[in-house]
Amino acid sequence: MKWLLRAVLMLLAALMVLAAAWAWQLNYLDGVAIDEPRPEPGAHDTAALRERGAYLAQAGNCMACHTAQGGKAWTGGRPFNTPFGTIYSGNITPDPDTGLGRWSAAAFWRALHFGRSLDGHLLYPAFPYTHFTRITRDDSDALYAYLRGLPAVHADSPPHELRWPYSTQGALAVWRALYFRP
Repeated sequence: MKWLLRAVLMLLAALMVLAAAWAWQLNYLDGVAIDEPRPEPGAHDTAALRERGAYLAQAGNCMACHTAQGGKAWTGGRPFNTPFGTIYSGNITPDPDTGLGRWSAAAFWRALHFGRSLDGHLLYPAFPYTHFTRITRDDSDALYAYLRGLPAVHADSPPHELRWPYSTQGALAVWRALYFRP
């Protein structure tokens, strides 16, 4: 009887390792290199490109999510209450410390298309990257050029307030493995 219990435990451990490897494979091998050779929009930043980006930002209603009630436009901090806790939107002004100031156009596209932050960690789907996967790279570059033209505002967003295990990258990786296909 002990051998049966031991065999079941070994099987469960092996299944857990396989599930973890599957989640890792689907999540950590899905991105794109952000150092790909593509000119930054600033190199060919035209009024038409920024105008197209402004149109896309308005059509996508980006300001609604990236502006807290009573806050400065585009500086984030808007709370999204979910059954798992509260997620706060980020600052998307070109501030280098709290916004998109250090982001390249490729990193911005990776966030929109693959749901990855500048440092590579997974973004929560309250940021609707699950729908932004349909945005073309040219549209992403236009939106990026528009946002880079906004005034930089130094404004930290509060940290997310999610319960365990929802606050972990592992839980997010499992969700992505099950429900997200770029």
